Amino acid sequence: MIEPEKTRFIGLANYAAFLKDRAASYYLIRSIGNFLFTVPVQMVVALALAAIFSSERLRGKRILRTLYFMPSIIRRWRPSSS
Repeated sequence: MIEPEKTRFIGLANYAAFLKDRAASYYLIRSIGNFLFTVPVQMVVALALAAIFSSERLRGKRILRTLYFMPSIIRRWRPSSS
């Protein structure tokens, strides 16, 4: 890209080489499988927690919400260096 006169378009050759590579196709299939497993599980867990935390019958709702979100709040907080 620094020298445009030396660049040439090779079309879909990189994709063809990628699909012929055994290791690359193995990791592509593994990544897709991982996605198909983790996304639905995370969605179900998130919806279940949202339903639990918004329930009217839940006692100590404020404390439970605080305890649940505390790690994300603490992790982002950084003390000043002074």
